[in-house]
Amino acid sequence: MSYEQALTAARLAPVTLPPFEAIAHAADRDREARQREDQLDHARARRWLWVSAALWLLLPLDAFVPVVLGLPGASWAAVAGTALDVAVMVLPPALVSIWGARLTRDRRFRSAILSRAIAASNLAVALIYAASVGGVFGAVFASLLALASARCLALLGDRGLDGSDDPGSAFEPVRFRRLLIAALIMAFADALTLGFSSTVAGVRTLGFALSGLATGFPVELALTVAAAMLMVVNVGGLLRLRTWALFGTLLSNLGIAALALQGMLAINLYVALALTVTASMQLLLLVPVFAAVRGGREAGRSHERLGAIVRVLVPALVVLTIVLAAINFGPALPNAWSMPHWPR
Repeated sequence: MSYEQALTAARLAPVTLPPFEAIAHAADRDREARQREDQLDHARARRWLWVSAALWLLLPLDAFVPVVLGLPGASWAAVAGTALDVAVMVLPPALVSIWGARLTRDRRFRSAILSRAIAASNLAVALIYAASVGGVFGAVFASLLALASARCLALLGDRGLDGSDDPGSAFEPVRFRRLLIAALIMAFADALTLGFSSTVAGVRTLGFALSGLATGFPVELALTVAAAMLMVVNVGGLLRLRTWALFGTLLSNLGIAALALQGMLAINLYVALALTVTASMQLLLLVPVFAAVRGGREAGRSHERLGAIVRVLVPALVVLTIVLAAINFGPALPNAWSMPHWPR
């Protein structure tokens, strides 16, 4: 057959269309399989948040460990009041963890951010608790809380953060999306940590006031509550992509880090260091955004590595929590966590 005959035969041959129906059915099956897997992972993450809430609610039992171990000066009457104080302190983070479990059922972008921020906050508090309190029960609590939080973050992954499940979301930046999402999660996690510290200091301040030992206005407590509320306002602005929220987050992080290092917040040294580290990380995350605003074309090109960094950072924090819990295993460090402020 000549070349011309081959071309003529090709032109006259009937065109057979591919079976698009089969392709469409296969795509539907794949989509349904992904949705089932997504629902299963969200259900598992929800269970881990429930585990976190249960761990918080069991923490008051730590007050009875000295009596069980027969330590000198420990009595049931003496530790009952401490257990009640701790129960009041842990109620907010327990309720927040339950709220986070409910948020995993919602496919909106804000719910995805808040659920991950709650898990990240639990992980941060577990690390701080292991370093600052310790104890037999406290070491187990911190280790299990860190493992539950890390498992929750791993199961949630980046699902729902691309906005595909929430077409009505206002958060649709084409560039720096990963950076802004990371800054959002860390900012709200800081707000939750500051809120828990405010609860701890508030319970102790109220106890001092009722016993007549309080002197003067609790400035550190007021500043801590104000800092927590300020971070919540900044998170709300970032979710709406407001320019003022970028500058507000920048200034708030600088102010909170300065106040924390000066001992002017109702937190201990470990919380102050943690807030300073997270504030520094948020500042670094926002630097490329400000550089792009000023016209930098290459700003933020390395943000794709952020996911790999997070995948390594979370397990590292869990290991560090377990190591610190093992070091502080034994009698709880006296008043380490519940101090209204740390000495200057």
